[in-house]
Amino acid sequence: MHQARSSLSLMSGQLQTAKVSVGICAHNEEANIDQALSAVLAQAKTVGDYEILVVASGCTDRTVEIVKNLAKKEAGISLIVEKERNGKANALNVLFQNLHGEVYVQVDADVLPGVGAIHTLLERLGDPKVGAASALPTLTNRRSAPVKIN
Repeated sequence: MHQARSSLSLMSGQLQTAKVSVGICAHNEEANIDQALSAVLAQAKTVGDYEILVVASGCTDRTVEIVKNLAKKEAGISLIVEKERNGKANALNVLFQNLHGEVYVQVDADVLPGVGAIHTLLERLGDPKVGAASALPTLTNRRSAPVKIN
């Protein structure tokens, strides 16, 4: 496990020193993962030091292939493949054990963060009284269409 820095430096809405880790849990998300990763990547690049880790659990579709192809093009994306689906709690534990950042952002594979959503979450952490921030996804289709975080 990594040692987190003793303090984060979030000033004036700008992430100064902390590495941001974005975790994505996915199971059979071939319809959504490309869009979701592209949206997360575009926002992560604006915060400075970042990593994106996808845990693909027991996927039987093209999710793994799609993530691998994106990871070849973008050094900030990594993939862990679980051969069996062991549930989201297990996938989250795998993420926590493998991320290296001081700040963690969780994005579901079927969610498209709204423009600036990740930055807004990080900005909230600039308040010393805030230890966590979350967003409410706006559902557009409960079955397979990506949703947008505002």
